[in-house]
Amino acid sequence: MSDRFRALESPRSGRTKDVVLLATVTSFEALRHPRRSDLHQFAELFEPLFLASSDEARRQAAAALSQAQNLPESVALLIGSMPIAIAAAFLTRSPAISDAVLVEIVNRQGSQHAAAIARRDNLSPLVVDALVDRHQSAGGQRWEAELFTGETSGLADAPDALTEDARLPRFTPSGPDTVDSISPLVFAESLGPDLQGAAPEEGPAEFEADGSADDMVRDIADDLVDIRAAAPMTEHAEDIENERARVQREEALRQEIKALARVARKARRRDAPLAPASPTHAALLVRFSRTGEIFLFRRTLAASLGASEALAERILLDVSGRQLALSLCALGVAPHDARLVLWATYPHLSQRVGITSKADHLIAAADNADNRERVAAWVRADTNLDDDVEPPRHEPVQASERPADPRRQPAAARATRPDAAHTFGKRSGGAQRG
Repeated sequence: MSDRFRALESPRSGRTKDVVLLATVTSFEALRHPRRSDLHQFAELFEPLFLASSDEARRQAAAALSQAQNLPESVALLIGSMPIAIAAAFLTRSPAISDAVLVEIVNRQGSQHAAAIARRDNLSPLVVDALVDRHQSAGGQRWEAELFTGETSGLADAPDALTEDARLPRFTPSGPDTVDSISPLVFAESLGPDLQGAAPEEGPAEFEADGSADDMVRDIADDLVDIRAAAPMTEHAEDIENERARVQREEALRQEIKALARVARKARRRDAPLAPASPTHAALLVRFSRTGEIFLFRRTLAASLGASEALAERILLDVSGRQLALSLCALGVAPHDARLVLWATYPHLSQRVGITSKADHLIAAADNADNRERVAAWVRADTNLDDDVEPPRHEPVQASERPADPRRQPAAARATRPDAAHTFGKRSGGAQRG
């Protein structure tokens, strides 16, 4: 038994490249956010190892890389171009394949690759169009091959609903079946009895000698291409109009849902009781009041009440401090914190009245249910007018309140002062050496 485990430790020479390939894939998976240099280095290492490995190693590497979020396009195209037994899981599940690579795989590979791509969860319109074109052209390729090669055995199996126009060969500007590579006689035979009269009755030698027959065949082929191209353009225009109408309907429905949600949110906010202030808001109120940062204090008070800054400013404009005391008690701020806020905001409330201060009297008078309901009514009234309030503008919250630094000199004083570079290290007046 131990000999078998030892054999596993030293792989055979045929498996060396498989082991190196899987090790490379594993090391790439360990990179959570690969850089551009990492992707370039992985692309250079992966292609020769992948092509030299066995099918089983390729299948395992493709399945492992199907979960990667970032892959080089060359690696994705290489794996997607492999046989379907290797590339199936990668084409179906990999989120790292771009739309351009998917379209190229659909156009180059067979129907099995297209079926695997069609099973992806998120297909873009570009990939869907490529799959539809592939599906539509797959039915006509078999009839074209039979017409141009002279093998008519498959024509007997054609459905009765197939019209004469559908049996005509499909000509494309680029590809193996161009007009120049088609014999005029074969093309004339494929046109059917209605169009055979357009071709001259001379033999092959006369066709080769006379270039006008080839020109006529090319003209007929161009007309067929134009006729076939007109129908998809019309259908494409109708699809665009339908898509535009669908987007407009969805946008109207979205706006209606938003309006209903906004009305429901306002009703819920009007009926909801006033929530107590969080410990963070209470600490910020004390801090900003003691440091004198009135703009930050106003903003914090508005956030605690769930109202606009205009309501907080009206509360602070009451120099008696009564409205601020009502608001602090309604928010559930502790009495000692409310006392500090009132003392710092309105210094006259720190005056003693007997054994207590004026701020203590305001807090004691404001701490009841009626006053809390009054503050909640202020917030509800402010919420009803919230839609008409302009958006908040930026204000320098600290520039106007910061005290002047005595070390900073005005510009005029600096201009009259002698240059420090010329006076540094020199003695003044008569102290200088003669």
